[in-house]
Amino acid sequence: MTSAGGSGPDLALLQGLLPLKTYKEFDDFEQKLNTDSDLKQSLVQRLQFLGGSTVKAAVKSMIDHCMTSGLQYEYNWEGRLGWNTKTNTTKRGFKNTRLCELLSR
Repeated sequence: MTSAGGSGPDLALLQGLLPLKTYKEFDDFEQKLNTDSDLKQSLVQRLQFLGGSTVKAAVKSMIDHCMTSGLQYEYNWEGRLGWNTKTNTTKRGFKNTRLCELLSR
């Protein structure tokens, strides 16, 4: 799909999908990114418009756009036990996700 002008990605593809709130939503979105090049292109284009005064601020802005803070809390880079994990469970790894790949473009 393309935008109304006939060129470029259709940002409406992202409507209602973000921010991701649950593991299931995250996993479903990852699967869609693997199979839907229009969705992937739309996400990349949308993330290009988000910014920040530093790299750290820009990355935070993009992650906040994509995931709720509650879901962010369940992830860390490696997928190891978090330093402040009350349940003593391992967090999910973010570094090998499709979303991480697109954020670092």
